[in-house]
Amino acid sequence: TVPKKNIRKILGKPLIAYTIEQAKQSNTLTRVIVSTEADEIMRVAKSFDCEVPFKRPMELATDDVPVLPYVVRHAIKVLKERENYTPDIVVVLQPTCPLRKANEIDEAVNKLIRTGADMVVSLCEVKNHPLRMWKLDGDKVSPFVRSDAIYAQRQDFPKLYRITGSIYAFWTKTIFKDNFFEGDVRGIIFDELSSIDIDTELDLLFVEFILTKMHKA
Repeated sequence: TVPKKNIRKILGKPLIAYTIEQAKQSNTLTRVIVSTEADEIMRVAKSFDCEVPFKRPMELATDDVPVLPYVVRHAIKVLKERENYTPDIVVVLQPTCPLRKANEIDEAVNKLIRTGADMVVSLCEVKNHPLRMWKLDGDKVSPFVRSDAIYAQRQDFPKLYRITGSIYAFWTKTIFKDNFFEGDVRGIIFDELSSIDIDTELDLLFVEFILTKMHKA
């Protein structure tokens, strides 16, 4: 993990600022709000003209509390109580995915509206297929999935995808359902760059390298 990850500087700009700017550049989002318990993140978000209308309670700020659904539910409830405001659609953008594009946010929202699905999520094709995975029992190696697939060519495998965490778009009513991920969930496939999720110092270095290349191009 990376300490104070969301406000670490990449090319002189805090990590969270990249996501704030992408959200503000989108054509479909009408409000951009940050939910955080950290005063430092609140200050940074406000300096990039982002709304921080409330402070996240500490009980929702631990690593074992998922943003979906609990943090989002809290934000929606507070906005309703304080402003009598309830959005039709909520889009969650994790700040650890700084290479998404504004038009990809719009693509997710438009697909949600067009299809009437419960949720649209960003996907990326997995490079390391589970059928090629191995496990260790002591120092003994065995296939994770016992099948003849370990002898097959990669192009013969069925395509599988992971949810990147970059974009979740959903109707407000969806997030209050008990099993919201089991409804009509659609996906949009993005490339590896848009799907990068910063978790380590190496990830940070790689993103900085990519952004430097982009700025020089």
